[in-house]
Amino acid sequence: MSVRRAEDEIDSREFAEWLAYGSIDPYSDERFDVLIAMMTAQISNMLRGKGQRAFRLEDFMPFREKRKQSAQEIQSVFMTFAKRHNEQLEAKP
Repeated sequence: MSVRRAEDEIDSREFAEWLAYGSIDPYSDERFDVLIAMMTAQISNMLRGKGQRAFRLEDFMPFREKRKQSAQEIQSVFMTFAKRHNEQLEAKP
């Protein structure tokens, strides 16, 4: 879906709901990195030699950060997006 089409079809409330959903279940590069690391660890463990230690998820994610946004930071982002979206809706003829 294009941004223009989304602006025409959803209001700021629905947009904020999608942002909230995205923070709970993100479709980010990090999520894909986790999925790939899980599969890689599983395959590597199936193929590892006897006596070799089992691979862990962290073995395939050396650059993973563990910082989470605070509720206040998330709310600030939502409010900024909602404000900009409402401004754009009001500016339409």
